[in-house]
Amino acid sequence: MESIKYAIVGLNHGKGHIPAILANPGRKVVAVCDKDKSMIETAAKLVREKTSSGNEVKQFFSIDELLDWGMFDAAVIAVPPKLHSELAVKALNAGKHVLLEKPITNTLEEAEPLREACRKSKAVFQVGYEVRSSQLVSKTMEVINSGKIGDVVFVWWHMFLDYSEHERPYWQTVRKLGGGKLQDCCPHYIDVISIFAGAPFYRITAYGTAKGKKGPNPEDMAEVAAVMFEYENGVKGNLNMSQITPANPNSLFGVAGTRGIIYGDPWLPEGAGSLDCYTEGCLYRERITISGSMASRGHLGFVEQHDAFMKSILEGAKVVCSFDDAYEILLMSQAIDRSVSTGETVLRSDITG
Repeated sequence: MESIKYAIVGLNHGKGHIPAILANPGRKVVAVCDKDKSMIETAAKLVREKTSSGNEVKQFFSIDELLDWGMFDAAVIAVPPKLHSELAVKALNAGKHVLLEKPITNTLEEAEPLREACRKSKAVFQVGYEVRSSQLVSKTMEVINSGKIGDVVFVWWHMFLDYSEHERPYWQTVRKLGGGKLQDCCPHYIDVISIFAGAPFYRITAYGTAKGKKGPNPEDMAEVAAVMFEYENGVKGNLNMSQITPANPNSLFGVAGTRGIIYGDPWLPEGAGSLDCYTEGCLYRERITISGSMASRGHLGFVEQHDAFMKSILEGAKVVCSFDDAYEILLMSQAIDRSVSTGETVLRSDITG
């Protein structure tokens, strides 16, 4: 196989994958699938505009019709999370490589049929936690692995933004469906700081309520939240979030070690992020800027995740975010939601049994 033929399923978010797929001439979009005809027509038009030959794209209203046709190699599945397991299992069982949008599923129970399908399939299965594929994360890990900041002892991510600035799909406004920034967006950063920490989580304590509220919150979406992590290797961490605070920049992160510290900005100055590193006992200061013309801007790692997916399919490279990787993030998300609901610290063993 010298090129990969893609089908995109779910076009409200899925159409955003089209430019990333077509950024490499070895990738082609040959089919789009959605229940909304206008979404299909918009996506098909975008493919034609992005393709020099202006090739036509097959259009389908269901994944069953798409799989019956079958003339593609890989599916990007970008539907609401409650449908992830059902559709991904169908695609894997049909022998198709799958790039599934995150989260892997809404619940641990929903993930089990998908786990079994991944076990049986020879196809590549990757989950769209794209930030871990970004140049910013790679460069941060390069500094950590160099030993210049010593042993990591603390990690953090802060995100403050106005979530009401755009109209959202219904599922993104309902907590039990995975809505709200704490469940919909923050898992990217929970994932990243766990990579920086270098170990699975041991216990989590989380507080999340509407503005001005306090105490356990079993039902409502968290507008403001604070999450504390302790990892199996003793590293500590936190994530702080407000989805009702307009801010620019809206995210900052960091890694503290025994011999130095990294302060990170995922946006400035060129849209692809930068690091301010104090190393070797803070004797040296190094400023690292990721080029906005050479890396994914804004949506960090979005193109790079497709490059990794392609490499796994064509070269057998290790999958950048596997089922197990994404399941670990789901475990953390479930622990956070339980702690928000009860006000109690949640151990890993409380979730895994």
